Amino acid sequence: MAIPTKMRAPKIKQLNFFDLIETYADAPIVENALAEPEPEYGLRYDRSKNVLISLVKDDNKELFENGLARIYYTGKKFPASVELNHLYYFMPYVKRKGIRDLYLIKIVRVGTRKEGQPDNNPNDFRLVFEIEFVTQLFEDYKPVELEIWHTFTDTNMKEVLDKL
Repeated sequence: MAIPTKMRAPKIKQLNFFDLIETYADAPIVENALAEPEPEYGLRYDRSKNVLISLVKDDNKELFENGLARIYYTGKKFPASVELNHLYYFMPYVKRKGIRDLYLIKIVRVGTRKEGQPDNNPNDFRLVFEIEFVTQLFEDYKPVELEIWHTFTDTNMKEVLDKL
């Protein structure tokens, strides 16, 4: 029996934003609240919660590097394999650097890339993550591999912290 020389990555389907709009027309897809810090350790995050690691574009990276980002817009494609209703945290991946900071995902909803701006295209649907800075986890950026389309990784906090 021959062993294939190149293993194929599983094909991941794109999430259909139109289906989401119909299902969640008047309600957010995800809505989370930040837990209080643990008094004994001063931690403001829960190792058991799911986290989405996602590439941030160069035009937004300064906001993320300074912990000032409040919104993250996905690209026109988003993997259907990510269970949105289980997401709790967001970690921005800065190109050629890696991950460092942790954000709470307050709300996930369907929106457009340039909401409220004059050049907004009302048909340019994206997932809109309303986020809140929680903490800087690492002194410096840590490289990680983005597993889905070299753009996203859907995991949990324990796995992220145990690997680094």
